[in-house]
Amino acid sequence: MNKKPSPALLRIAEETLKKAAAQAQVEYAEAQEKLAELKSYADLEKEQEMNKYLTPEQLCERWGNMIKLKTLSNWRHTREGPEHTKIGGKVAYEIVKVEEYENKRSMRQFCRK
Repeated sequence: MNKKPSPALLRIAEETLKKAAAQAQVEYAEAQEKLAELKSYADLEKEQEMNKYLTPEQLCERWGNMIKLKTLSNWRHTREGPEHTKIGGKVAYEIVKVEEYENKRSMRQFCRK
C-alpha cells in the first residue's frame, strides 16, 4: 500500500529542494566567476607571450621600412637575417633574436639600395 506523504512533509521537502537549488545557483555563479578569471589570466599570459615576437610587418616597421617584406622572405629562405620561427604556421621574429641581430650588424647595412 502506498501512503501519500503529509502536506507538512511535502512542504519541508519542497523548501529543502528550493534551498539546495539556490545553493547550487550560488556555487554555479562562483564557478563562472572563477572560470572567467582563469580565462582572463590565460589571455593575459598569451598576450605577454605574443609580445615577445614581431611579425614580418612589425619588423619592417621597426627598421623604418628600409627593408621590404620580400627581402625578409628571401632572407628566411637563404637563412640570412634575424632568426625566425613559425607559430601556428605564421612567421614570427623573437624580439631578443632581432636585438642580437641588430647588435651584430651596423644599421648601415639596412640602408643599402
